[in-house]
Amino acid sequence: MSSRQEALEEYARAIDDLRTRAEGEGMTADQFEKILSESLDEVNKEMNPRVSLVKSLRKWIIRFSKLLLLCLALYAMVSCHTPTQKSLSRHIQSFIYPFMRVFRKITLPILHTYPELAEWHEEPCLIRNPLYGFRGPDCWPCENVRSVLTFTTSPENFADTYFHSGVPFVLKGHAALVNKDKIKDLYSENQKIINRSAPRISAEHMESTVYMIDDFVKIPEYNLTDVHPDAHLTWKVTRSEAARVLKKLFPLPPFMPPNTEAAIQRFIFIDGPTAPTYTIPLTDFANVWVSQAKGARLLALNSSPQCIGRCYGVSILLQEGDILFYNWQFWRSRSLPVSGATDTTITFVGSFY
Repeated sequence: MSSRQEALEEYARAIDDLRTRAEGEGMTADQFEKILSESLDEVNKEMNPRVSLVKSLRKWIIRFSKLLLLCLALYAMVSCHTPTQKSLSRHIQSFIYPFMRVFRKITLPILHTYPELAEWHEEPCLIRNPLYGFRGPDCWPCENVRSVLTFTTSPENFADTYFHSGVPFVLKGHAALVNKDKIKDLYSENQKIINRSAPRISAEHMESTVYMIDDFVKIPEYNLTDVHPDAHLTWKVTRSEAARVLKKLFPLPPFMPPNTEAAIQRFIFIDGPTAPTYTIPLTDFANVWVSQAKGARLLALNSSPQCIGRCYGVSILLQEGDILFYNWQFWRSRSLPVSGATDTTITFVGSFY
């Protein structure tokens, strides 16, 4: 105990000596106390690293908790207060897509360095939110629809009348005509890209449930018309490389507004002449176009779950070269075989913002 007291006394004398020297050099008492305090903090960190770490971690947790509480309060206000929600949505709506586009461009150098991340990068959703529920639209736009409108030229008033609306229509004779040979030629010209970006085709009522694209192009035509007339194949594309390649065969619809952009996700359905009814899957964006590239299919549009009881189902015979437009917020579509058909059909499905 005496040795400790002696050490403290010697330390105090050393501090007094330093203070005297500092005053002789013109340093004020406040400056000296500040330097002394900083020096003691450094010594304390070196002597007690765990204590310093705990203090830093405690400060970080307190700051994070305050930020989290602030975010939760803002989220609760936006979620529960409808006027605030509508005001916020109206002001940020035009910034969402440009922000996501810039963010995607920023991540491209990372993808070039780590190409194996590309599959995750181009997925629309990695983790599903189990608490999310689609509220649905106001169904009044589709209440008076009794049939699908037909046009021979692209409607000039598309943006004002049909964009984000519940009114479906068919544009006759504007879809690119595509057969299996054209798909084979496209694959031959872009094998590396397609094998890397969209190599699999799922199948129903065939020998296998999954075909690699290089195996699919070797399947003879009669296999789908005579051997497996009820075959249904789905080629789903979710990566940008393959989507750009498919544009060569399946261009964007002429009525798509220039200030929007198509989703990367694309579907190509190849059906035998008696392929059974199937549901067109929901696309990334609600504005959907269906291009009938080969043959004919009957498309039935049923009212969405949110609009049942207010909107009526309609149907349209989608003939070769036709493009159907609809919005899946109001309609959910099913593809049915055409009675008496003897040929395979190819249907392309895309969407835009």
